[in-house]
Amino acid sequence: RRPDAYGALDFLGNQTFVNPNRVAVVGFSAGARVTLAMAEPHSLELFGSPGGKLRFRAAAAFYPPCEAASERPAIPTIIFIGAIDDWTPAADCSNKVAGWGNDGPPVELVIYPGVYHGFYYQYLQPGRTIFEHWLEYNSAAADDATQRLHRFLDRHLK
Repeated sequence: RRPDAYGALDFLGNQTFVNPNRVAVVGFSAGARVTLAMAEPHSLELFGSPGGKLRFRAAAAFYPPCEAASERPAIPTIIFIGAIDDWTPAADCSNKVAGWGNDGPPVELVIYPGVYHGFYYQYLQPGRTIFEHWLEYNSAAADDATQRLHRFLDRHLK
C-alpha cells in the first residue's frame, strides 16, 4: 500500500496544476493506517524522491488503527477518531500520541465524544454493524472534522 500512495504522489507531482509542495496524504480506517505509515520517518526516507522535493507535507488520518503505528510522524499529522469507536479504539490513539511525546512536527488528536467508526460517511446513516463493529455517520463530527482538516491543511501546506 505504501508504494501505491507514493505512486499517487508521483502522479500528482507531475501534473501542471499541482503544487508538489502542497500535497498531503489523507486516509480513512485501513487507509488511515497507510497514512500514518507514510508519515513515519523511514517511509519518507525509503520513498522520497531524490533531493526530497516530492514528498507528502502533512498527514490526516480518520479513525486509524493507531496500535499499528510505530514511529512518531515526521510531518504534521492530525488524527480524527470517535470516542466510542469499537473497531479502532480512541484509547489506542491517545496512548500512541502520548508515547510519542512532543519532539518533532505537530501531531494533533481529535476525539469526538459519543461518536463511532465511520462517522464521516453519510451512507452509514442509519448506523449498522459490519464485521461485528458498529459504524455510524455523525454529521456534527463530520462537519467539525472537515473544518479542522481545512484549517490544518491551510496551516501546514503553505
